[in-house]
Formats: sequence, C-alpha cells, structure tokens
Amino acid sequence: MPKNVYIAITTKVLPDGLQFNKKERWLQAEYTDIQISEELLSKWELEVPYTELSLPPPNPFLTSNFDLLPCISNQPEYPQKLIDTDKCELSYRQDQKFKLPTAHFHIYLINPVTIESPKNFALNDLFVELLSFAKCEEVYPATVASLRAHFTAEDRGITFQVNGFNEKLPLLLELMTKYVLNLSDHINQDIFNGVKEEALKQYYNRVFQTDSLEYELENKLLIRNYFSPLDTYRELYNLTFDDMLDFIQIFPKNLYVKSLVQGNVSADVACDTINKFIKSLDFEEIPKEKYPKLSVPQIPLGEKCLFVESFNKKDTNCITSNLFQLGLFSLQDMVLMDIIMRIIDEPCFNTLRTNEQLGYDVSTYGRREYGVLVYSLHVTSQVNKYSTEYLDSRIEAFLKQSQKLVDETTVEALEKIKEDLVKTKQVCDHNLSEEVYRNWLEIIYDDYMFDRAKQEVECIKTITLDDIKIWWNKHNHFGSQENFRKISFQIAGHIQVNQATCTEATVIDESGLKDTALKILGDNKNLPEGKSAGYFIEDIDEFKNSLCPFSKAEE
Repeated sequence: MPKNVYIAITTKVLPDGLQFNKKERWLQAEYTDIQISEELLSKWELEVPYTELSLPPPNPFLTSNFDLLPCISNQPEYPQKLIDTDKCELSYRQDQKFKLPTAHFHIYLINPVTIESPKNFALNDLFVELLSFAKCEEVYPATVASLRAHFTAEDRGITFQVNGFNEKLPLLLELMTKYVLNLSDHINQDIFNGVKEEALKQYYNRVFQTDSLEYELENKLLIRNYFSPLDTYRELYNLTFDDMLDFIQIFPKNLYVKSLVQGNVSADVACDTINKFIKSLDFEEIPKEKYPKLSVPQIPLGEKCLFVESFNKKDTNCITSNLFQLGLFSLQDMVLMDIIMRIIDEPCFNTLRTNEQLGYDVSTYGRREYGVLVYSLHVTSQVNKYSTEYLDSRIEAFLKQSQKLVDETTVEALEKIKEDLVKTKQVCDHNLSEEVYRNWLEIIYDDYMFDRAKQEVECIKTITLDDIKIWWNKHNHFGSQENFRKISFQIAGHIQVNQATCTEATVIDESGLKDTALKILGDNKNLPEGKSAGYFIEDIDEFKNSLCPFSKAEE
C-alpha cells in the first residue's frame, strides 16, 4: 500500500470532531483534510489483495503511432492491383484526401461450395453468425481501442472487414483469421443451438414479410443459384452440429480471395499483411472452371406473370410489381434508364397514388443485377380494394401514358434533368468509409469500374431526345416491342373475415414452416382477358431452367 496515497471522500454528514474549515479556490466548495494515521497505514499493509480484483493486461490494440504517411506524387485516383495471382488479388489505394490515421482492410473469401445447394448456403450463413458470436470477447479490447471488426455472409462466401486507426489493424486481422481457421475450438453444441435458434427466427420473420417476398421472388426466378429465405430456412432447421463442424473444416480449403486496402497504409504494409493472411490460411486455389458466378438469364420476349399467395395469413396487403428486363449492362443503357426513371417517377406517383389512390406505396426504380439491367414499377394496395390484376392494368395504362410524357419532353427540360442527374453523380464522398464502400462493391461484384460515376457523367452529356424516344419505344408493349421483356410479380393478400377465427386458424409455429410451400395461384386454364397462352408461370424451377444465358440467347 503506497504511503503517499490521496483519498477523496464526499459526504453530507461529517464524523464528530471534524468541520469544513477550508474553501476550494474556484467554486468555493467547503472541505477539510486530515492526515492518514500510521495505525491505519500499518493495518492496510497487512491486508491480502483480493484475487477477484486484478488489472487487465495492457491492451495490445491501443494505437501509439498516429503519424500520417507522406503524400506521394502522381497518386492514382482509384485503387490499383498490387497482387493478382490464381489465389488472391489485392486492390490498394493510399488515402491523401481525408488525411486521417485510419484505414480499411476488406477481405472476401470466395468458395464455390456456398452456392452448390440451399444446405451449404444455410451453413455459410450460420458460419458467419457463429464467427460473429465467438470473436466477441477477444475482439472487445480492439473495440475499446476504437477499432471495428465484423464478418458478413455474402452470396459466394464470407467477408470480413476491419477498420479504424491503422497501426494495429494487421494484428486485428490476424485475430479474425484465427477464428476462421479454428472456429470449432470456440463453439460447442449449446452455442450452436442458441445461434441456430436466433437464425431461424430471423429467417422466419423474413418469410412472413410480404413486402420482401416480391424481392425474393424476383431473385429466385431470375438469378441462377439463388436460394430464397424459405429454401434456406428448411435446410437450416435440419442442420446438426456435426454438419457445421464439417463445413468449418471444408470451407477454408479451397478459396479465391479478393481484398481491398485503403487509407493511411503503405503499399508494402498492405502487401505484407495480405500475403501473411494468405500464408496463414494455407488453402488451395479454385480451378477456373469452378469459380462461382451468379448470373441472370434472359427472359423471353413478351409478357409473363408469377401470381402467388403471401405466406402471412394476417396480411391484407397485395402487391403488383412489373419488372422489365432491358439486357446486358452498357453504360449508355444504364444512363438512358436513369434519365427515363427521372422523367416518369413523379408522374407515376401522381397518377397511381395521388389521383387513382391505388395504394400507399407506389414507386419506380432501375437497377443493375449481376450485369443485367432491369427497371420496375411497384404498387402495394389492399386486397379488399383492388386485385393484383387491376393494379397491373393501371400500371400498364400509365406506361402507355408515359410515351406522351417522353414525346413532350423538350430539349430544355432534358438538359435540366441531365444537369440534376450529373449533380447526383458528382456528390463527393464525405469520409473514407463511403469511398471504400463504393470501391468494395465494384470488387465483390466483379465489375471493377471504379470510375463509374465519372464515365456516367460523360455519357449523360451525350444523350439526346431522340436517344430517349427510341430507347423507350424499344422496351415497352405500346412501342415497337423490339425488346419488350416483362414479368409481372403479383402477390395476393388475405381477406380478414373474422379476426378471432383468422388468428386461431393461421398461426404457424416455426417448426411448421419447414413444411410450408409457396402457393402459386396463376392458372393458364383461366387466363385474364387479352393475355396469350402460357401467360402464367406455373412452376418456378421449370420456367427458370427453360431460360437461356444471354450469351446463347443473343447468338
């Protein structure tokens, strides 16, 4: 016990014989001080320390070096590949814009086993959940030191990302790697059961969300090797601890690694860290013919409809989302789609939502899906107000009206739209995280168009009114139908006759969901008026297997 210790005691009641006889200089708070007696000090020296109390060891993740790297001349504007082998690639860029002693290390472990079956996809998801659980305690000191680390399940494997003050990030990466290699040493049957139960609850909730069902149907119908939440739930429900242990052993054996390092890190440190990571995993490369790719096939010319019933028996929402497939990505088509969406977005909301009051959610959007461009018009309504077939007819009526909107667009109006679109493309990143996120998306989707916004801006400037009119006429049923490829996704809600009866009859517990199947309502024997034979998709897998890849479809 040190003899020069100072002990501060606050109290409203002083022991007998003591008075506040002094005042603190600044706030004039009254206090007194006394000398600790030798008797008390001697008594303290004889005390045995409590074994339950101990100081933690020094935090190995605390940063001591906050120096910024010197700026380099001719700094590349976008990440450059420093490593490119059959096993691994590293994209790197030193930060000279935000000038903070921070960095980001992003790593994607790709394994074809992940998309081989719904079971493996479920195992991959559970793998990440178990990794996230197991690392918590040992990663806590890094969190205290303002470093961040997390695992994420992706379509073709797992990613892990570490960021924060740059000095100790390689050390944190080593720790994360240890769990990927030795997760089986950190989990047991009880942990597995608990994490699996939480995962089942999450998938259960996803299955019963009608608004997400439409998105899942699009992906299940149009993306090869995509497994829906229901597919994954069924497999997850039957997974055993032994299944998980087998997957943990198999996953790190054959990989392809994508990585991105950005921030206050030198090229040498980035290369050394990633090379050390590759060496510690000690895996075999993936043969080129087995490299996993998710692709979107070409849907046939004309119009199809997938009409299903929502899983949630208590949900009265009905949804119609008309999706139009444009074709393989090209910069000009992407820009034309963006411009068209800006022309029709507000009139679409005004017509279908404000004037016709079809539903509370009316939206338009265009996107790039694994190298294929699509746009959609979406309406959510109530089953007791409008049928999905009626919603489809009103969407198509608006699209016919949109031809007039496009035809009446003036050169001045187009220039204003282009100017506004350019401004959105030129919005600067507010921090390093935003820049890294953009670049990482380019990497994980195999695009590598780091200057995408810059190229789009240049393309926008070249677009004319004639380009827009010809393009819009080409992709719609009211035009030339040269490339009119539509699928109407329709989800029927459930009419609530009697709340009490409905509640009793429709509750499905989590164990019952494993036997639940998607109910397809479309029947080609009872076609809506004006629809051609084969309008309804009656079997998702059969329809999906009949589609051709774009390369073959365009031959």
